[in-house]
Parts: sequence; C-alpha cells; structure tokens
Amino acid sequence: MKNYAYFCNVKTEGKNSQCGNTFKSLFYSPCRRGRDNKKTDRSMSSHDGKKTIKAMIDYSISMFKNNLNSNAEPKAYARAQMRSVVGLEELAEHITAHNSKYNEGDVYAVMVEMVHCMREFLLDGHKVQLGKLGAFSPAIHSRGAESLADFTANNIKSLTVNWSKGSQFINLKDDAEFNFVPTRAAQELLKKAVKAGETTVDLSVLDAVDVPAAPVQEGNVTITAVANTPAMGTVTGGGSYVSGATVTLKATPNAGYTFVSWSNGKTTPTITVTATANATYTATFAAEQSSGSGDGGNGGALGDD
Repeated sequence: MKNYAYFCNVKTEGKNSQCGNTFKSLFYSPCRRGRDNKKTDRSMSSHDGKKTIKAMIDYSISMFKNNLNSNAEPKAYARAQMRSVVGLEELAEHITAHNSKYNEGDVYAVMVEMVHCMREFLLDGHKVQLGKLGAFSPAIHSRGAESLADFTANNIKSLTVNWSKGSQFINLKDDAEFNFVPTRAAQELLKKAVKAGETTVDLSVLDAVDVPAAPVQEGNVTITAVANTPAMGTVTGGGSYVSGATVTLKATPNAGYTFVSWSNGKTTPTITVTATANATYTATFAAEQSSGSGDGGNGGALGDD
C-alpha cells in the first residue's frame, strides 16, 4: 500500500502495527483544552465519549414543499446553519491543542495519508471501519439493462462511497443545544434593506422552496430515476445515498428523441435533488419533430405509424 511504511514501519498485514497506536494517541486524548491550550468551558465532548459538554447548533426554519405529494401544503422544517468549514489543517491544530504528544504537522500528515489509504482500500473492494466514526464502503450506481445477459460493465455509471454512521454519529441531538437564527436568504434581504436605507424588510418574497419534505433522520435514502419510455432515452444518477446528500440526475435522449421534462416539473436534462426521503424521478422523452418537405407545412412527429 502507498507510503504505509512511512507511518507504520511494518507491513500492512501485520497485527501489531505501530500506526494503530499512533492513531490512538493522536485522536483519543480527552478534549480538555481550547486553542490557547488553556482549560475552557467551551471545549467539545471528550474523545472517549464519557463526558460531554453540549455544543450550540444554529438553525433556521423555512417552508418546504413536498415533492412526493404535490397537493400537500408546505410545512415548516429546520435546517442547520453552518458557521464555517473546518479543514484538515484546523482539525490538526484542534487535536494538537488537546494534549496530543504529536505536533500539528504530524497529525496533519497522518490524516492526509489516512485519506489516501482509505481510498486504496475502498478501490480494492474493502469496507473501512473507523471505530465510532462508522464504516465506509464502495457503492456501484448503474444503468439498468433489459436482461441479465445484456448487462455489462458499461452499464456502471459511477462508483461512490457510502457512510454507515457509527454509534456517536447516529443522532447528536442529546449532546446539542439549538439557537434560532434567520435563514441565509432573510439575512441577504436585511443587508439589502440596510444598504438601501429602508426601515422594513418584506419577507413574504421568501416562497416555499421546491425540495422534498419529511427528511429522513438516519440511514440511506433511495433515489430512483427512470425514463417514461426506456427505448427513448436513458437516465443516470439514481441509487442509494446518505441522507442529506446532493444527487445529480441526468436524462439523455436516444437518437430521434428529445428530452421534455422531469416529473417534478424541471425542464433541464440535468438536475440536482437533495436525498432527504425515498423518491422517484421520471424523465419524459418524446419523438423529435421533423421539418417540412417543401410545401411550407409542418412536419409530423416521428412515430411508430
């Protein structure tokens, strides 16, 4: 495996890899100190999971339509508002501040190499279990064939990774407190009003957005993408996804046909949807219209007759 000896100094198949002890020392130290290496009441939960200090999660609420039931009234749902994106550098700095005997550069290097090694194992057909973080496994997404005999490797459209959440990530609600904040859209409206010298903000323009309601709290979500008539075109992107993932669906018409629309009303061949609930998206295709044959009349559609 790539560069394993650099960190482990032993063969990967060995049972007593030094790398395991290194990871335990790096990531298993209790979180007791903040960035300035001083004790703080704002520290996060301990890495061993035995002591937890509740953290604050910002959330906003919006009205959401239900793509699975167009007749249903929109309902109010919450969405977490991210304060920032924590990268590997910041995570390494944070771990080092928690009494780790390794410096920030060592921690960063191990995490970078861990990403490479995980990718190698996944591409070799293995499931990677990372303790309480959970398990990572390869997932194949393919285009359906008319029969088992017709299916070939060319039907495989993508190879992605599924994350099965570990025990500490299934539901974090009991370890969190929640702080209500305006949505990003509402904040933008407020900024515009302030710059324009206005004293009021019209929030009625924030209509319900067209995303599935009833979000799934845990487990995978199945997104099914099909063509109304398989002979007219193909659809890709369907499969099993982690709840909350962004999914790209693409409809490609066969020769002599054209894409019309998706069952959710979208008219572009490529769309993105959020995997919050099991859902089916149907792409509608139709025969192309031929041009007139010199008499100025409209050409008829290419049909079966």
